[in-house]
Amino acid sequence: MIAFIKDIQSYGCAVVAGLIFGFDSDTPEAFELTLDGMAASGLISGDPSLLTALPGTPLFRRMKMSGRLRNNKNSLGGYKYCTNIRYLMPRDQMVAGYQRFVTRFCDGAYQYQRLKGFLDNLDRGNYVPLQSKGYGSLGRYVSMVFKSPRAIKMLLGRLFQLATRPTTVWYALCGFLLMLSRTRRHPQLFGVFQFWLFNWTNAMLKYTDLSDADFDIESVPEGFDRALILPEHYTDPADEDIPQVKIAAQQRATVGQLRRLTVLQ
Repeated sequence: MIAFIKDIQSYGCAVVAGLIFGFDSDTPEAFELTLDGMAASGLISGDPSLLTALPGTPLFRRMKMSGRLRNNKNSLGGYKYCTNIRYLMPRDQMVAGYQRFVTRFCDGAYQYQRLKGFLDNLDRGNYVPLQSKGYGSLGRYVSMVFKSPRAIKMLLGRLFQLATRPTTVWYALCGFLLMLSRTRRHPQLFGVFQFWLFNWTNAMLKYTDLSDADFDIESVPEGFDRALILPEHYTDPADEDIPQVKIAAQQRATVGQLRRLTVLQ
């Protein structure tokens, strides 16, 4: 996956990563492995979430069949740390792993490492400069922000996060100087820098002061029957409004992984 991401980003395209933790195959090491993979691939985006089962999906059906659904009205309403399934990983390990993830994720040295990895990857000869300013238009961004009180509040919050953290200011400046040093070889990089800085400050806004009390999640009870990881009749046809070919492909991948998981555990 690292190689594929680097291939895509060598053209100057920033891959936007959606990161989900809590799969049955996840271990406590999944958080660090993800951070290491993001650094190795030069991903300058990423937003961690916890696995949630959406109604109408095979995951929801499997969780229901194995008795692992939670009746939580907030779990599908956009509340980030409230989910409707019971995880195999113990709750304390899930919370601790997530908190370790966001702490390192927001660290200036780690963010700078990822930006440098992205820019280094452009030296492969594939880079295609943007033909327009796109999201790199600072004037357009500022004019948009000042039309919305909420956007102004968020901008002030970002500036506060920078101003109150000297190391953050230092690494943001280092990132800016690094970007300038590469513009001779690769023009139109300001949009990349702005995208990187936006994602970084956005993460600081969301994850600073995150505590154990913010997590409304559960794990399976002690003594949970591991055979229920892959419930009987899970692969039987169901009345799901999803193309059958997609259901079949998803089931093949999921069943294979879950069978390996039950054998290993």
